[in-house]
Amino acid sequence: MSASTENPKIVSLPEAQYRHLAQVTRASVGEALEVRLDGRSLPVSAHLDTVTPLSIGDAVLVEATVDGVVVVGRLRRPGEPPAVPVRVDGEGRLLFDARAGVILRAAGSTLELRPDGAIVLEGRTILARAEGLHRLQGATIELN
Repeated sequence: MSASTENPKIVSLPEAQYRHLAQVTRASVGEALEVRLDGRSLPVSAHLDTVTPLSIGDAVLVEATVDGVVVVGRLRRPGEPPAVPVRVDGEGRLLFDARAGVILRAAGSTLELRPDGAIVLEGRTILARAEGLHRLQGATIELN
């Protein structure tokens, strides 16, 4: 590892590319602490906020900066499906497409969106409030 004598965090990587493939060699709480690149062990100074939790052995894409090595992404493992694409629309709503369905769970409550169009809401108590009209609409509505 080439480092500046004034700032030991500065890492010199080949000029031909600015991003490099590396392997996580030390990790804690989902963050890489050190990566191996071209036979060298390099400390990690930061991660982009979009990097998924990391483990020892993960292949990662890194970039050298004046502050040190930054992990910019994790490569998928062989056979691992892509992450569910998440985005925010023009109105600030969170959108993602999960073809097999979505489950939101917190302790004893669950909200499930099924691919057949069914929505299942389960909980010890379910409270629905409306300042204005509260409409229940369906082909049939069953109460108790």
